[in-house]
Amino acid sequence: MYVRDMRYRDDLPEDCPPGDAKMATDGQVVFRLLYGGVPTVADFVSRWEMDRTRGRTTRVWEGGPTECELRGLSVFDTWEACEEQRRRERSRIGRIRLAAGAGAMRRTHGHHFVLWPAAEFDILGHTTVEERR
Repeated sequence: MYVRDMRYRDDLPEDCPPGDAKMATDGQVVFRLLYGGVPTVADFVSRWEMDRTRGRTTRVWEGGPTECELRGLSVFDTWEACEEQRRRERSRIGRIRLAAGAGAMRRTHGHHFVLWPAAEFDILGHTTVEERR
């Protein structure tokens, strides 16, 4: 299956994910900031969808994230890189174990990636809270 042939969870713009995105592989692990101690559906809402449900227009600016990137989820390939982004004491880090066909990913910079989850992927069922402090 190719990145463009997959059905994604969210309605994505044309040419999204971009052509240089890669399919998630079985057993691949990524990390995401969670709002609290237990993963919930709210932890896996894209910035674009969050703004839309709040009645806001998501700003896209030159040099900033694209609309396509804002419709994906921000994830990191190391726990340490995710921890560096943690700003709230009550937030936690979720460890997401991806499966083949779980979605597409693209590195944006350093250890940061955008993940576009596949429609069929149960992201909550593949996420655990990982404490290391």
